[in-house]
Amino acid sequence: MLRNIDRKFLSEDTHTHDRLRVDYPMFIVSTPTMKGADETVSGPTRGLLEYTQNVRRLPYCPVFVDADKDGSRHYSAHFTGGVIDPHHYLNLVESLRRMQEKDTMKIYIASPGGYICSATYITSAMEACRGHVTTIATGICASAGSLIWSAGHTCKVNFTAQLMYHMSSHIGTGNSIKVAKDAISQVEYIRRVLLDLPLKKGHLTQDEVDLLCKDPNRQVWLDAIEMAKRLKGVDHG
Repeated sequence: MLRNIDRKFLSEDTHTHDRLRVDYPMFIVSTPTMKGADETVSGPTRGLLEYTQNVRRLPYCPVFVDADKDGSRHYSAHFTGGVIDPHHYLNLVESLRRMQEKDTMKIYIASPGGYICSATYITSAMEACRGHVTTIATGICASAGSLIWSAGHTCKVNFTAQLMYHMSSHIGTGNSIKVAKDAISQVEYIRRVLLDLPLKKGHLTQDEVDLLCKDPNRQVWLDAIEMAKRLKGVDHG
């Protein structure tokens, strides 16, 4: 049960907030509205019902922030579901860009993967972030989801985590020679932009990366126990 928590909710739709006070359980959650007026809801049944309704209004990748007395901010983001169009991650990326050296962010990831363009949009912001970003794999973390996880300054796995790395998929049309060249260029792009980082961090071995770039049927699956062994002595924090 959360008690006496004042947490600001960052909405991708509006910068105004309606602060909802619920007496059971005793917590304060900020939810986005266009009005920004306070509303008090009492009673266990109605309170939980209102809370459930407001949770459904969360953006695709919700970001929360708490502030300490020293002015530092501590963010938490929940990255669940497929990696979809980049505009769904505006709040996450903007929060990463605004973070200062004392700020921290924890990104909880459970994702089957998705668009590479969105993954690079997020990982480039993580790389440039002045604060400290911890990525936590909480379930299946595959494809673009695993690449985002590997981009954390500190990477952690829950015992329920499972990670999967593979080569990207795409459709090419037009002149056959051009299609072939484009495919080779895409493989090199994935190796340079998205596979080099997990390689440098010890999340993948050189042999695994080489096979991912040569064998179209190759996938690398790593459970939490195996990844924890690879993280030992590599990531700290």
